[in-house]
Amino acid sequence: MPPAFFRANFAFNLSKKRCWAVICMEDFLTEKEVAKQIRVSLASLRRWRLVRRGPRFVKVGALVRYRPEDLEQWMDSLPAGGAAPQHQETRLRLASR
Repeated sequence: MPPAFFRANFAFNLSKKRCWAVICMEDFLTEKEVAKQIRVSLASLRRWRLVRRGPRFVKVGALVRYRPEDLEQWMDSLPAGGAAPQHQETRLRLASR
């Protein structure tokens, strides 16, 4: 049974899926699934979460879940090699003593 907040504000769907309004927990990814998908260790993903480096996440009680669209958006925002625009060469001058 969902928490009182969900019971009061959203229709509870009693089907096999645990859904509240348009939120279905089956649509979220677990941290293990995300770690496997992006090929990093679970420890790395947890560390990124602590330093706010990785993809956005959702806390459901003590559980950590990821929305697939947040993961995709985060991956799209990462720099990709080979196609970066060329910048003008910056010349540094050494300070004379």
